[in-house]
Amino acid sequence: MREFYIESLEEFLKTPLWDTHTMIFRGVSQASYELSPSIARIPAKDEKSRFDFEQEVFEEFQLRAIPYIKREPKLKIEWLFLAQHYGIPTRLLDWTTNPLVALFFATQNNNENDFAVYKKMQTEWLSGDIDPFELKEEYGIQPSHSDIRYVNQAGVFTIHPNHSVESSKNSVAKYTFPCAAKEEIRWRLGKYGIKTSFIYPNLDGISKDIIEECKTRLNGGSMRSTSPLDWA
Repeated sequence: MREFYIESLEEFLKTPLWDTHTMIFRGVSQASYELSPSIARIPAKDEKSRFDFEQEVFEEFQLRAIPYIKREPKLKIEWLFLAQHYGIPTRLLDWTTNPLVALFFATQNNNENDFAVYKKMQTEWLSGDIDPFELKEEYGIQPSHSDIRYVNQAGVFTIHPNHSVESSKNSVAKYTFPCAAKEEIRWRLGKYGIKTSFIYPNLDGISKDIIEECKTRLNGGSMRSTSPLDWA
């Protein structure tokens, strides 16, 4: 895995973020966080126990979720997307095709820690009626989204049969940012339109934007300095 240290949003945008292949991105609010699906973060005495647990919680979710959903998924992979969305540990890992969206997620929380964006070249993709538990290799999956939130987030998934990311095989790069830059980058992303109400287009997102935009007035300050350098 290639690693880079980035100081600012402008420097990040100057890096070669795309090439002829599909690049996907994942932001982490703490640079020490590794690429691992949620099922891999569950403590287990051995891998067999982990696989058994994965199957059990997924099947139990399918049984109990039906009274609470408007449309029952027809495909097993759709059930897995739904389980992932509602916090069931799965072999899926969330990504986005938009590097600024990944950077937005990286700037949320953990203000005292360095943060990072992972970039991954994804060349193998699956779609349609697939059994996610029969796959033997790592693939990308582009779900059909009907929720505007997922459309705005440009969300995609990777699926990991062995509960780990093959970082060397798929050309993963990691861009680490200093914690001191987190607030500034978050503010600049907002000026590009990548703000909470865009990522979460509902009243909760709008409320968070209003608070973020106005909270500096609590201390008698303005949103940013009016130094000539800011207008260059």
